[in-house]
Parts: sequence; structure tokens; C-alpha cells
Amino acid sequence: MRLLLRANAHRRESGGDVEIAASPDTRERERWQWDVRLAAAPETEAARPAPKESLVATGALVLGDGSLVHVVARSAPAEAIPSVEIHQLSGALKLRRDLHEVMLVVTGEPGLLVEGRHRLGRLDALVLEGDDPFTVPLEAEGASPIHLAVIRLKGTGQLGWVP
Repeated sequence: MRLLLRANAHRRESGGDVEIAASPDTRERERWQWDVRLAAAPETEAARPAPKESLVATGALVLGDGSLVHVVARSAPAEAIPSVEIHQLSGALKLRRDLHEVMLVVTGEPGLLVEGRHRLGRLDALVLEGDDPFTVPLEAEGASPIHLAVIRLKGTGQLGWVP
């Protein structure tokens, strides 16, 4: 499954964080598995609905105006191991993922073309899960490099996304 999440659809939290995606995305509906959010600081108290024993990975993403936002990926240890990779893309890049891995691509500025058909704007996200696709081609449009974050949630259990 692939889902394109535009920046204006992300959930703003009361403490200033922005939730990009979570499983489940409706709190209290099912047992929490993971979430990915943007924060002013790597870990804030506002971003604490997860259990204290959750695994956390962070990375600082450069935005088009030169400012930074922290990408925070958290997961329940029984579900996934999170990681955040930060890239500066000037040409093309192919990302690969496993069947039991949820991957999100978040861009810091407009100009990222995914799979030759999805144009991502500032802080847009593409979520990939399940068996489609395993290889994801990215291409920077224009002369300026594109900053992006690649978030991986490697399944340790029955990982999925409950949107």
C-alpha cells in the first residue's frame, strides 16, 4: 500500500508537534504500534502518548528556508525498530525496503519526484507498506538539492499500518 499525505493533512498536536502518521491513527482505537512526527526539539513532552519503553529514532531535516525540524519516529519494541535517515538529493536515488517494513519519505522542500509520478511538496509524506512497491525511485527536480528524511520501521512482529 502507498499513501501520499500532504502537509496540510498532518495532525497538529497541542504542544506544537505535528503527527505525520501513526498506527493506529485514531488514538485509543487499537493498541499503539508506532508514530512519526515533526518536532521543534528531538523529543518533547507533548509527544508522549507512547509508552515510556518505546524505541525512538530522530533526525534533523533541513527545510527550504534553511530552518530545521526534527523527525521523530517511535515504536513499540514488540512491533518495530525505527530509524531515520537524512539525505540531500541532487539527482536520483533508489530506495529499497523489505516486506515487513513500513517506510515514509518526507521532503523538506518542494521538487521531489517519487516513482516518476508523485510530486512531493514541503513536508509532504509518502507512506509505503505491504507488498507495493519494494523499490522506490526518487528524483530531485531542478538545480537545487532536495533535503529529505527516510523513516524506516522494521517489523519485529506483525507490523502494519492501521489507518
